[in-house]
Amino acid sequence: MAVAFHPDEDYVALESEGEVYIVAEKLASEFAGKAGLPPVRKLAHFPGKKLEYRNFAHPFLDRLILGVLADYVAMDTGTGVVHTAPSHGAEDFATGVKY
Repeated sequence: MAVAFHPDEDYVALESEGEVYIVAEKLASEFAGKAGLPPVRKLAHFPGKKLEYRNFAHPFLDRLILGVLADYVAMDTGTGVVHTAPSHGAEDFATGVKY
């Protein structure tokens, strides 16, 4: 299991009520609105390639998830971050083999 980021896109860390969310910069406003977050504060800005090999906390399990890079991460909707598991499709499998 991993979370995939696009290597050529910019990401931001947003803080809201003590929680930190990492999302694609170009989707940040839409994400905050659709998630119904109270006002958010931008903590940091960084390129997607900086997230490779970083560990992230799983949102509801006590485990860490590896950050990986994938060109198939789309920027047209959502967060710009994609859950990846090698058994869930050809692209996920190829990413799993790479990492």
